Amino acid sequence: MKRRVITAIIMIVLLVPFMFIDTVFHTKLPIEILGGFAVLVASYEFINLRKGSKLFYGVNLLIYIAFVMFVEPNFHGVNLLILKWLIVLFVVFALYVVVHDKKMHRWFNPIINIFYIGVGIANLVVINNTSYQLLLYLLVVITMTDTFAYVFGVRFGKHKLAPTISPKKSIEGAVAGVVFGTIFGVAYYYVFDLDFPMLFVRSWTFLTMMSAAISVIGQMGDLFASKIKRHYSIKDFGNVFPGHGGVLDRFDSLLLAGLVLLLLMY
Repeated sequence: MKRRVITAIIMIVLLVPFMFIDTVFHTKLPIEILGGFAVLVASYEFINLRKGSKLFYGVNLLIYIAFVMFVEPNFHGVNLLILKWLIVLFVVFALYVVVHDKKMHRWFNPIINIFYIGVGIANLVVINNTSYQLLLYLLVVITMTDTFAYVFGVRFGKHKLAPTISPKKSIEGAVAGVVFGTIFGVAYYYVFDLDFPMLFVRSWTFLTMMSAAISVIGQMGDLFASKIKRHYSIKDFGNVFPGHGGVLDRFDSLLLAGLVLLLLMY
């Protein structure tokens, strides 16, 4: 536990400043380079699971670069409607795998690489480039969801949420996570008087529904990652962050929830 806390503090000290670089120095390059590095590390973690094709290093990095350079400036364009639907289909695919506890098939690998790693990490960079406050909002919802799901799960958890995927998670904890993740998400928005112009509706009702959706999908993202790890009989994807695992372990909830936030933004 001590090692996890120390690692978490180091991560915050090293990573969070990258979120504010654009505001201070008016350049997005450092956060984009960091995102590209994360793509390569996450690709290594996934490829190393099954001794998969090293081709995905290049594929994931190219998708990441294309998304950040060409998709971000034109995301309002009608020509990107297909991409939006592909993201929707991937989110549905991930939920289907979790809810139905399906066996992982070989053809899942390119889907996971391209959308979970390439597009997923690029999307977090795009969200930060749109507004670091928006990424902080996402972090607040996911962090509070995870924290209260754990606390209430340990204290009150009696009914298993997904016993074959993650036996320690409970329905009581999941519900508490959604409730408090939503409360803190909405509170963060109003306390800091934020104004995200890309949100087509900025009402209390919409923010509540958006925060709840992100909280739910974040927990599904965690289960999706756990499903992959259980299939390959491993505890963590990697050991980049001592006590926390690898990139995919640390950002599993954010990757899927971030894609949903993207769809709600535009």
